[in-house]
Amino acid sequence: MRLRPFFSYYGSKYRIIENYPAPVHDTIIEPFAGSAQYATRYPHKNVHLYDLDENIVQVWDYLIHVKETEIKSISLDFEHVDDTGYTYEQKILCGFLISSGSVHPRKIQSPYFQQFWIQRIASQIQYIRHWKIIHSSYENISNHLGTWFIDPPYQNKGLYYRKSSKNIDYSHLAIWSKSRNGSIIVCENDDASWLPFNKLCTAKGIKNTKYTEAIYTNIPDRQLKLF
Repeated sequence: MRLRPFFSYYGSKYRIIENYPAPVHDTIIEPFAGSAQYATRYPHKNVHLYDLDENIVQVWDYLIHVKETEIKSISLDFEHVDDTGYTYEQKILCGFLISSGSVHPRKIQSPYFQQFWIQRIASQIQYIRHWKIIHSSYENISNHLGTWFIDPPYQNKGLYYRKSSKNIDYSHLAIWSKSRNGSIIVCENDDASWLPFNKLCTAKGIKNTKYTEAIYTNIPDRQLKLF
């Protein structure tokens, strides 16, 4: 069963996630969680999410633990999120829901708000109760056996994130990635060279600009059919 995105986020892989190989192990580990599109493709797995961005950690922690009735009580029909009386975590969630592919939660409502997000989230949170989210940098994660979906801010295009590519040592990340226990899937654009990446697919960005997505993996057959 595949879940749909829980919120909009810059760099989301929702449209291309089925091009990636299926997980080999029962545990999925995403060291750069973002909107966790690989995990939402396989929500029944043991999912361990990590991120340095406090907003991402708080929104996932909220989604994992919030009651369905509380989600259903949220309305996106407001002008400014600070005028809603919502909790801090609810404001973060709403801030992502009223933006399109943003790296941080917005405060001012778009005139084209879409309430469908609330119904979608309420219907899906039952499937992620067993997930875990931890505020941590990738290098501090224990080397568990699992399928590691490593989707960092891209070396040449990841400057917009709150925890951006300018603070990442990609030589170190390459060594770290290859030393993981289990299977690894590393994401990048095709112009990156910190690992021997191969073309995965052609994709479209938010403004419909085309780019080439690349992959490095130790899964023998990248053409494995997804469950």
